[in-house]
Amino acid sequence: MELLYLPVKDFAPNPWNSNRMSQEEFEHLKRTIKARGFQGAIVSRPDGKKQQIIDGEHRWRAACELGLEKIPCNSQQMDDETAKTLTLLLNSIKGADDPSLKAKLLQDIVQNHHVQVEQLAVNLNMKLEEVKAYIDLSNLPDFDMMDMRPAQRFIDCPHCNKQIDMDTVKTYTRKKDKKNTATINPTPQTPPISGT
Repeated sequence: MELLYLPVKDFAPNPWNSNRMSQEEFEHLKRTIKARGFQGAIVSRPDGKKQQIIDGEHRWRAACELGLEKIPCNSQQMDDETAKTLTLLLNSIKGADDPSLKAKLLQDIVQNHHVQVEQLAVNLNMKLEEVKAYIDLSNLPDFDMMDMRPAQRFIDCPHCNKQIDMDTVKTYTRKKDKKNTATINPTPQTPPISGT
């Protein structure tokens, strides 16, 4: 594997990528690259005069839209079967945030590293209200987050009266009586953007 810095025009997406990203997620990715720079190398393989993207198509598209000239890539020779398998494997290992752990981590950064909530929201390209809502939830001692359901939804917290937009949603239940105390309201689906 060879690490290269190549012009964005030298890349081409593969035709089989099954990974999708909503427009909102893509805009978040662009904001992150703009604020923090291009993180992580694209995985590619030589394909004629182009580098065919195996992993990192969304980052490449964002780099194109942001006008970046060159991006890093790990280029290696591989056959079609290996390339397709690697695309699926790399798409599957990215995971998603557990809302409970995310809330605790945000709280830890604010408390133990003395970062202001407003600055943390800027650093993470998150809405200030969302960061505050996560921190509010991390301060509720009698609630557990359970029943993880992948979806983009809002949760109405019964204690802080805020709606929380989360990538993955959990239902909040009281430890003592285990009654469901939160309502879940679906948000409209955003059409996906193809690519990694």
